[in-house]
Amino acid sequence: MSQTAFIRQAVVDWLERHGDAPFFVHASFIRPHPPRRNPLGYHDLYDADDVGRFVGARTPDDEAAVHPLGAFAMQVPGVAAPLDERERRQLRATYYGAVREVDDGLALLFAYLRSSGLADSTMVVVTSDHGEMGGDHWLLEKLGFWDESYHVPLIVVDPRPEADAARGRVVDAVTESVDLLPTICEFMGSEVPLQADGSSLTPFLHGEPAPRGWRDTAHYEWSFADPANRTAERLFDIPMSHCALAVSRGPRYKYVQFATADDVFPPLLFDLVEDAGQTDNLLASGESGVLEAAWRCAEELARWHMRTAERTLSGSFLHPTRGLVVARDA
Repeated sequence: MSQTAFIRQAVVDWLERHGDAPFFVHASFIRPHPPRRNPLGYHDLYDADDVGRFVGARTPDDEAAVHPLGAFAMQVPGVAAPLDERERRQLRATYYGAVREVDDGLALLFAYLRSSGLADSTMVVVTSDHGEMGGDHWLLEKLGFWDESYHVPLIVVDPRPEADAARGRVVDAVTESVDLLPTICEFMGSEVPLQADGSSLTPFLHGEPAPRGWRDTAHYEWSFADPANRTAERLFDIPMSHCALAVSRGPRYKYVQFATADDVFPPLLFDLVEDAGQTDNLLASGESGVLEAAWRCAEELARWHMRTAERTLSGSFLHPTRGLVVARDA
């Protein structure tokens, strides 16, 4: 039995025993994941010749020239993609096979929810913790500032009648993984923790327009510190705390800011309309218009950091007669 089949069956077995009481199940399907081998019927399900074109620069050298982080990543064993085109395609085709096995396993799990009647009262969320470079930008695994590592699926099924009119709706608004906790809490009737950064997706699930002030920019961060080997720290002669980046990905521009000095890892600015593959760092030109756009993105990123900083005690105060009072954003 494969890992995917085992997890699917384990969930069904657990629901058979506990499904008559309120439950929360986090079913973490490990595949697709290295080692890149699939069970019989899935390993050769897709032909390498049918894999689409890869995103990124034309050659590894061209990709390495975009930024030092990319050049560094392409020297890491297991992270650098094969140079041979056919091998790169086969890796991606095998990845697709692993995804298909998960899809088929989920279909069986959802069929059980329907046959058992649990689908009528269970919210289902399908998503992933990260993406996969899959040969794009001449890289594998997940890392860096590249979209492929952070663009993940998100499918939410709300069983309540209020969601009937919106079933099958595709939402174009920017959503983030941090929105899942408020969404699930709201469904369960639980209070959303003060520390939660996201917003409930319920309006979208019920066919309503995006709430006023809904974000048009996605944010993410990544640490490439290596506490065990200090690889990047030694190579670039920087402290571990400097091995980090933050990204503001807006409607037009994608801005990448590094924690270390610009002469080590310079910031990046990509025009998402003119350069969908994100291989042309506009900041390399030094043009005034580009610098102004980057400054606006940097301001937006700073505001996001301020709004999402640790706030366990912010908005809290001790009142002389009311005791501890905790205030929330309206």
